[in-house]
Amino acid sequence: MATDESLTLFSEELIADVEQKCEESDEMLVQPEMQAEAEFSKLMFERLGDAGIVSEIVPFYLKRARFRVDGYGLNPEEDYLDLFATFYRPDLPPSSISREQINSQFRQLRAFFLQTSENLSEQLTATASPAADDVKLIKSALPRFNRVRLFLITNLLAPEKAIEDEIENGTEFEFHIWDLRRLYRITATNQERDDIVVDFLHDFGSPIPCIPLFDDDPTSDYKACLSVFPGEVLYRLYKKHNARLLERNVRAFLQTTGRVNKGIRKTIIERPDRFFAYNNGISITADDIEYEPPSKENGGEWKIRRVKNFQIVNGGQTMASIYSAYRRSEENVKRIHVQAKITVVKPELVDEIVPKISMYSNSQNKVSDADFFANDAFHVAMHKASTKHWTVSAGRQTKWYYERVRGSYAEEKTLKGKAFEKEYPRNQKFDKTEFARFYMAWNGSPHIAGLGAQKCFASFTKKLAELHPEVDDAFFKNSVVLVLLAKRTIALVKAEKYGGYENHIANYSLALLEQSFRQSKKRLNSERIWRDQSLPQALEATIISLSKHVVGAMRLIPEGKNLYEWFKKSSSWELVSALELSVENLDLP
Repeated sequence: MATDESLTLFSEELIADVEQKCEESDEMLVQPEMQAEAEFSKLMFERLGDAGIVSEIVPFYLKRARFRVDGYGLNPEEDYLDLFATFYRPDLPPSSISREQINSQFRQLRAFFLQTSENLSEQLTATASPAADDVKLIKSALPRFNRVRLFLITNLLAPEKAIEDEIENGTEFEFHIWDLRRLYRITATNQERDDIVVDFLHDFGSPIPCIPLFDDDPTSDYKACLSVFPGEVLYRLYKKHNARLLERNVRAFLQTTGRVNKGIRKTIIERPDRFFAYNNGISITADDIEYEPPSKENGGEWKIRRVKNFQIVNGGQTMASIYSAYRRSEENVKRIHVQAKITVVKPELVDEIVPKISMYSNSQNKVSDADFFANDAFHVAMHKASTKHWTVSAGRQTKWYYERVRGSYAEEKTLKGKAFEKEYPRNQKFDKTEFARFYMAWNGSPHIAGLGAQKCFASFTKKLAELHPEVDDAFFKNSVVLVLLAKRTIALVKAEKYGGYENHIANYSLALLEQSFRQSKKRLNSERIWRDQSLPQALEATIISLSKHVVGAMRLIPEGKNLYEWFKKSSSWELVSALELSVENLDLP
């Protein structure tokens, strides 16, 4: 449980992050509070994505008399639509948001959904609103959804009582509040997720039979049990928690391979009676298991009553495939059973033991979860390198901080005080998902860089598994140069005021810049950029020129096509990269 002091410190860091984003942004809105709200939205969308709470979120602000929306999420593999509202106030100490304010935000989101399902896109098209394309995209996807998840994200403190789901005209509405407490839990170091507590007695009506492993060895560093879960229990767990059930590296693995395994789903639909025989089962880790001991009333069996911090480290495709198959054959899912091994690991040993559980469970896979756990070593090496290399910034020596674990910068700043921030200025911090985006864009995959934090990071991780780069001094310095280059590219693109899609345009501009260097057989002067901690003016002019080529390609797109989706296609990068650029006329210093 977070203390008042820790929440206040977290709130201070969050507000400082938003203020920094506002300073970095050249996309100034009329009202400063609107700018802060917009930057808060982007920041929170990234963090919820990193934590696996949601898939990709498209920032999308639209407000009318009766509705407002700040973002949406469309995942082609799921049966739900995500809609987001944000509520930001720079209050210190953090204040509270009332139940009436919460209800008002949800009413406005719900009104947006209802109007979208009717004629909102036609109204926006008639007024030539740039929002029309997004609303058309959402409306076109509505037939496959039977759930709408409404999210309110706020940096204030909300009442802890949850809002019950509702059903209206056959559509199920879920209400999710992410307030300061919950944001703290997924952001604070050593707790990158909101704990999932599964109470089988409360949630499913009865505990689950099991065979516990009782080890009298006092030196044992884990406890375990075996169980068999009914298919419907796993379906309901996945429906409620979705990818949050999956350990972060397993989520990354599924982003690259696809969540649903056709073979598993085929067995459920065609031979549910053989599912238990064919399937390898799932491996789960937990912080604690609460047992119900044998008694006459429960048939003399040990049973699992409650599991704290339920995380699947092997079997992600099994879970997703069961969820997918339920929509086609509910009765068959109710017939299947899945073997499960649950391991209780001491918190201090999670980083050591959990990767090995996954590694040994997945040794048959060509690209397994183990590859993703192994790549944790890359991020450890990057963080270690960031503690070594000094540079001169604003006339004083500083370092760049690589945030391997979300929230570690804030925690170190709290522990070490102002001296830490002098050594590592806030604007010289970059995290692993940010670096993944810049790396993929620079290395010829701007369409992947624009897929969203989770999917981009998954592809980046797969690339690391193939290349195994050595994080030596040169690699780290070149990485910082890339971050400098990318952040400045984003700022330059925003300053051109192209009217939207700035992040995608920046990704493509970076990719074109690398291609231009390669084709002209010139080299980026990384040593100069590292030394100066800034870009030469001639290079900035080149970036602006390349961004105009990207915008020119956008104008070739048929009317009515959604540009956000267009930027994510490999065919779009093929089109842009094939443009005839006057490379000899571009100044490439």
